[in-house]
Amino acid sequence: MTTPHTHEGQEEVFVAMTAGEIEIEGDLHAVSAGGVVRVGEGVVRNLCNRTGESTQVWLALGAPPVGSAEDFGAYVVADGDDEIGSGSADETR
Repeated sequence: MTTPHTHEGQEEVFVAMTAGEIEIEGDLHAVSAGGVVRVGEGVVRNLCNRTGESTQVWLALGAPPVGSAEDFGAYVVADGDDEIGSGSADETR
């Protein structure tokens, strides 16, 4: 479902809407429907589907470890800029 990857400076929380599997640092974990998995920044993760079932549904939530509603820091795209900006919310979309 995904390829093994990490996120520098960002953790993720996965909620299994259906039963599923997630691989963390090479270890495969079965997750029941409604199960929640938190993966810290820099940790290799991979949503998998080795169950033979055709569909797994996940809700994935990620957030940078810095910033606030008023200032998202480097995680905001500024108006008219295709690259990541570093301005406050007033300067962004």
